[in-house]
Amino acid sequence: MRKFVALYTHQKLKKAKTWQDGFAHYNETANEIVLFDANNGRIASHRMRAKEALGLAVEYDVGRFLLTLEEEQGVEVQVSEPAAKEVAPVRLIRRTKRLPSLIKPMKLKQKTPASVVTDTSEPVDSQPTVVELPATQTTAEVNSVEYVVLYTTQKTKKVKAWSDGELAVSADDHQITLKSDDGSTVLKTRIPAKTEVHVGSELDCGKYLIQIESVKGQDAVPIVDSTAPNGLQLQGALKRRHEPTARLALKQNRPKLAKSGSSTVSPHGSVTVAPKRAQFVPPTAHVIKHLHFPRRGELLQHVNVSKGYGLGPARKLVAPVRYTEWTLYASQFGDLLRENLMAELSALAMRYYFMARERFEARSKKRTGFAQVCKSVGVLLFEGCTLRQAFLDSGAFRAQRNRGAIELHQGDSVMLELSRREAYAGYAKDDTWAISTRDDFPADETFLARSVFYGPNKNNVLELALVGDEDAKAAAHVFNGAGSSRGEKTAATVFAIHCLDSASSWSMLDTVEQLSPKSLPYLPHLLDTSAPQPANVNSAIDVASVVDRINGIVSEYRLQLSLNDEQHVILQDVVHSVASIYLPLENAESTVIVHGPFGTGKSFLVAAIAMCLDEMAYEFPEVFGSARERDSDVEIIGGVEIIGDVEVDDEAPPPLKLLLSSMTNFAVDNMLSALVKQGYERFLRVGSLRRVAKSILPYVYRSSASAADDIRELETMLKTADPAEQDSITVALQKMRQQGQQGALTDTFVVGTTCLSAAAATLRSTQFPVVVLDEACQIVEPMALIALANGGCRRLVLVGDPQQLPPTLTTRATRDAEGCGLDRGLFDRLVQMGHRPRRLTT
Repeated sequence: MRKFVALYTHQKLKKAKTWQDGFAHYNETANEIVLFDANNGRIASHRMRAKEALGLAVEYDVGRFLLTLEEEQGVEVQVSEPAAKEVAPVRLIRRTKRLPSLIKPMKLKQKTPASVVTDTSEPVDSQPTVVELPATQTTAEVNSVEYVVLYTTQKTKKVKAWSDGELAVSADDHQITLKSDDGSTVLKTRIPAKTEVHVGSELDCGKYLIQIESVKGQDAVPIVDSTAPNGLQLQGALKRRHEPTARLALKQNRPKLAKSGSSTVSPHGSVTVAPKRAQFVPPTAHVIKHLHFPRRGELLQHVNVSKGYGLGPARKLVAPVRYTEWTLYASQFGDLLRENLMAELSALAMRYYFMARERFEARSKKRTGFAQVCKSVGVLLFEGCTLRQAFLDSGAFRAQRNRGAIELHQGDSVMLELSRREAYAGYAKDDTWAISTRDDFPADETFLARSVFYGPNKNNVLELALVGDEDAKAAAHVFNGAGSSRGEKTAATVFAIHCLDSASSWSMLDTVEQLSPKSLPYLPHLLDTSAPQPANVNSAIDVASVVDRINGIVSEYRLQLSLNDEQHVILQDVVHSVASIYLPLENAESTVIVHGPFGTGKSFLVAAIAMCLDEMAYEFPEVFGSARERDSDVEIIGGVEIIGDVEVDDEAPPPLKLLLSSMTNFAVDNMLSALVKQGYERFLRVGSLRRVAKSILPYVYRSSASAADDIRELETMLKTADPAEQDSITVALQKMRQQGQQGALTDTFVVGTTCLSAAAATLRSTQFPVVVLDEACQIVEPMALIALANGGCRRLVLVGDPQQLPPTLTTRATRDAEGCGLDRGLFDRLVQMGHRPRRLTT
């Protein structure tokens, strides 16, 4: 009977699978593999065919599971190494062009061993350079180098499970020895003499893939780019970025090394040269100053007819893990969002300039117009539209017209009368439009604008807001060149392209540009792993008794909800973190990260957190409640209290409330459904009626201004609803008809909404010191900032699974920027920054 450490999954058809730890027993007599889970519970068995061989890193189809063997238990390869002999001081000869054939190293000249100190103060000529070594070194140390590595047998998988190890490389016989972290020898083999071995390289050795992390006993030196603003640190010291038991080390998330040829000084004073690696792009490179509709000449380099004219330019910007100032943080993500928007505009412009033009010109009989051809390739072109200035009767406009020139500024409105009608569902608020007087969209007569409302009015007229100052200049140029006399400069005939449904992109960009520590108290914790400041508490409050009672509440909920040990520890950490807003607690964390694979009860844990925090606030209103009643004329915008035009300087934290948010409506409704199952109903759902789950409709918050429209919409939904959904819709209708919801948000402890809907006007007067983000690994960081900034977040709880889907973008990134820019979620960055994820396993 042979025993193996194995991984198994039931996601047989998915490209990116979630693997679980387990064991496998192989019966040689019956030629059968038996699969066990991590608790030694038998799951499935597989009888192998006669020609089917047993091997590691091979996937076996075991009923409804997919199984792969990682390593065999109880098998060790004993390798005896010759004892090192003490020798006299050695003189090592190193040439720049060709090494002596007697030594035959594996190109180790690119990476100087840790024990060799190379003086690079003078240029090296063709003469041999003699380097003195200490007399205590041995011949084994001279001819071999040891590295700290990661290795895996899952060579073909996109998400690999990596293990810690050490690699000894011998320059005499080109032999490598791979050892696990417990010292047992895993592999001993020879590699070709031309193989390059250095920090950052990958070695493909049979069934093992080895990633070299650093030289053993040598710490990596932080690399600071002098071109970055204020000496922004782009790369920290090389370190392990994964927990071996969690199996979360993703190759694409590894930090970039310095570019080849850059020298660094080690702590011991020696000068080493960084190995050849992909260049780490500084945040200041490739920054887009302003958005614009791309010209044809800008996209010629991306044309590839065999691949459908290419995908447009790829994203190149990368973001550091830590930041020194919040202004750098805000400007960095502003640059990332503008770059992503430009990539989307470029992809659309590629289809317009090349695909649509080629199809139109290839037709001998042009029975259909060019606009119809553009529509066939996904470009909505409107020909012969009329552009007018808004507010023609205003005094400012008449004054400009009398002066003989029209002046426009960023944010000014223009009116676009479309040449044809399209389905109203195709329009949305904050759509991006490109407008020009010519169909080739020249730079001086082309500008971008955002739609102000959700679509055109009954006259097919759309109100647009100019995006930037450059767009305002181009729009003014269009109006000033529309006629020869002053009275004719009120309208122009233009071409318009409905570019993007970019409401989320503009909302993210607006949030980042308005970001500040005043609007987001949690902002300092996004920059570094700094501990939260102790809270100022009323001296009349007995902190020790409050803390004892809070611990008692946590214990009560553990028994009431039957929480396991992992859930209990996470609940304690969250309660301790939240209580530190109002109480002077030591060792409190500002962020709690929960890593829970599918089926481990993440939504149930979120429900337990919400109920426990509500009970805590109910028992101690003098600690977690408001110290004064909020005036009716107080408005909160981005976490800042405003009375009239004056900010309220109030250092006291707001009343304890909880915001449950995620990127999708499904995830938000899933958390709220878990609360309903536990009998908790002190929550409201903010969002569109048609996008909310039917079981959550009775808890949807609607303002009185839209009550009539909402009642009609619910009545329409009731006519076509399934019998199982009719009860929930009927209850929602009764609540809507019988009583309004004025003041409901003030009295509600939990509010659920998507990140994008968190910027709604209905939530501006409410602060949420605690924010919980579910499915956090799928949320890009600026999207998470919408919920954090508009809620005035002070403590954050992230819940997700890094082994599931990453953040999804419609644009692509270069190889160096993949996983290091906008497509890196807040969950991953905070883990890389040093926050410890709490893992749920059952």
